[in-house]
Amino acid sequence: MPSAFGWKVPSNHLRMAALALAWAAVTVSTTPSLLAQDGPAGPLAPSTEIHPCATAMERCEGKLQVPLDWDDPGSEEITVAFVRVPRADTARPATGTVLANFGGPTAAIRWAPLLEQVLGPVLDRQNLLVVDPRGLGESDPLVCPGLDMTDPDTVAACAEELGPRIRHFTTDQVVRDMDAVREALGVPEISFYGNSYGTVFAQAYAIRFPDRTSAVYLDSVVPLDEDGWVSEAYGRSTDLVELICGRSPTCSALPGSPTWTIERLIERLRAEPDPSVPIGALRVLIQGVNLVGTREVIAASVSYLEGDAAPLRRLTRGLGGGERTTAPEEAGTLAISCADGRFPFEPHAPLEERRRQFERFYETEQPYAPFRRSELLGGSFVSWSEDCLHWPTPGEDPPAPPDAPHPPVPVLAAASDFDTWSPDQVAEAVGRFPSSTLLRVRFGGHALAAGPWGYSECVREVMRSFLADPRHPVPVPAPDDPSGCDGESYRAVGSFPLTVADTPPADAEHLSPAERHLVAAAFATAADAVARRDPTDRVPRPREEEGLRGGYTRWDPEARTITLDEVRFVEDLAVSGTIRIGPEHDTTAEVAVVGPDGAARELTLRWRAFLPENETRVAGSIDDQGFTARVPLH
Repeated sequence: MPSAFGWKVPSNHLRMAALALAWAAVTVSTTPSLLAQDGPAGPLAPSTEIHPCATAMERCEGKLQVPLDWDDPGSEEITVAFVRVPRADTARPATGTVLANFGGPTAAIRWAPLLEQVLGPVLDRQNLLVVDPRGLGESDPLVCPGLDMTDPDTVAACAEELGPRIRHFTTDQVVRDMDAVREALGVPEISFYGNSYGTVFAQAYAIRFPDRTSAVYLDSVVPLDEDGWVSEAYGRSTDLVELICGRSPTCSALPGSPTWTIERLIERLRAEPDPSVPIGALRVLIQGVNLVGTREVIAASVSYLEGDAAPLRRLTRGLGGGERTTAPEEAGTLAISCADGRFPFEPHAPLEERRRQFERFYETEQPYAPFRRSELLGGSFVSWSEDCLHWPTPGEDPPAPPDAPHPPVPVLAAASDFDTWSPDQVAEAVGRFPSSTLLRVRFGGHALAAGPWGYSECVREVMRSFLADPRHPVPVPAPDDPSGCDGESYRAVGSFPLTVADTPPADAEHLSPAERHLVAAAFATAADAVARRDPTDRVPRPREEEGLRGGYTRWDPEARTITLDEVRFVEDLAVSGTIRIGPEHDTTAEVAVVGPDGAARELTLRWRAFLPENETRVAGSIDDQGFTARVPLH
């Protein structure tokens, strides 16, 4: 059973000046045997008081009492909760401590088991420390029972109900809490693992406490600007589909650019609204979260403009509305994130003035062009800045002091093409740390090291090597290195053929021209079903889905099989049978097809799925006649 202790932070930790006291000037009253067990590099660092969790040889949950306002030692006390997980190899001294935060900002301790899995062998010799940020989890949580994130009035009412004390639930205070926990555990310095919003805490901690930071790993970075604030991300409306389309010969051959196509489609939908294709759903498709959408949206848009609405309507099905999490605990998230950011309104202005400034910004700057704000997510769009518009508790201090230098601690940052902030934006912010390295994951998403995606193991290997020995980690692979961390698993399609004859034929010897078209159309049907089970996709899909032009597919995740029931990818070919996705994505489809002439044929198709190829090597048979073929991207 885990042990749990409550503790009050030592009084010498109540002022920032006291935090800079030399360790050698302070004494400790802990036995030498315990010191030898738990020190990050041998004995524990001295401290005035040591929390009992410091020497626990099993998972230990603890709490500290800290001041609400670190700049006012006489302010009320609040509780900060943490969990310490000792290294796996307790027979030898620890070589370090990893302070980890998985983001949100949200309760952190609940993520400790996942962090243990992700860090893996790093925790053989290093201890893990996870702290619930103030206002969240078990750290004096802020709760508003009536808070509904879709209702601005409840956001404002929550802030009013909680009162002015929430001005101190900010990152600059959170990281001082974290440092208080570090000191209470007698840890001289930590390595910080930050994911998503946890990277805000990590950057702020390293800048505020450089002498207590041995290394920083930043995954899916939320950048701080030059003044130390978090800024909302704008300006990425169509750049991802430009990137994706540019790597596909069939998509690149379409008229105009992807941006031009999306603009034409929006103009059409404004003039001729289609309830099946909400304009706001288009933005979801081009943001890189739904990989099926980004793979198909440009070709589907062109098809729609040319009179074939089926591909685009299939993509936008179920994407018409935007739902937000409604939970009382969101108050803690609002308190931190709204205090840490700078938004398009004066934070101290009255609400009506803030609203006018906010509306003026969207009208003049159009940050989501070519979309209008009223069109995003079907007109119910609520952005981070709009949340904070109704949360009148601006932070007085940024997460990182604007005049503080970025220390030369080793920093490894992982960034990806499909994240909220682009790799270039991340590189600019992280590059302020003089000893930083950027790991760029092409076609990667969010939470690069912690996800189930194929490239995550590559990212984990680099991350683990870095945290195990920040001064001598394994080399970081370049984005164009074939052995690098690469999430590209497809090429964008360029068309949706209507008939078997419209499908680009397979290149195969010993097959007639009609059979080459038939094989290509049957493969396109099977590949279309398989694409919707891409393991790197970050959007859960239903087990049963309609075929593009008829029929149904059914997915069995345990058996990794797809059943096709008279599926029509093209109008004049019905495909039924089973597709099995095996190890290493070796895929076999055994299907019966009924073609344009009404004749039934038996086909077997074998290929390796989820490869970014412009043509696919397929082996198989048609009515027991074997063949090998190259099937071009349609």
